[in-house]
Amino acid sequence: MKVYFVTHSTSKDNEVGLASGWKDIQLSQLGIQQARELGDRFENIDVDLICCSDLVRAVETVRIAFGKRIRVSIDK
Repeated sequence: MKVYFVTHSTSKDNEVGLASGWKDIQLSQLGIQQARELGDRFENIDVDLICCSDLVRAVETVRIAFGKRIRVSIDK
C-alpha cells in the first residue's frame, strides 16, 4: 500500500498572504488550475480512497482533481 499526502490547492486567502485556519475559503483561479494539474499527475495511479477535511478548499481540490471516480471520505 502507498499513501500520498497532498495539501489543498491555493486559496483566495493564500494569494493575499493570509492563513485561513478553519475559515471556509474557496480556491483561487490559480488553485483551480493546480487542482486540475493534480488530477493529471494522478491519472495513471490506482487510488482507492481519498480522505480530506470538510473545508471548502479541500473538497474543491478533490472534486476538481478527481471528480467522482474515486471514493472520498470527508472528515467533519
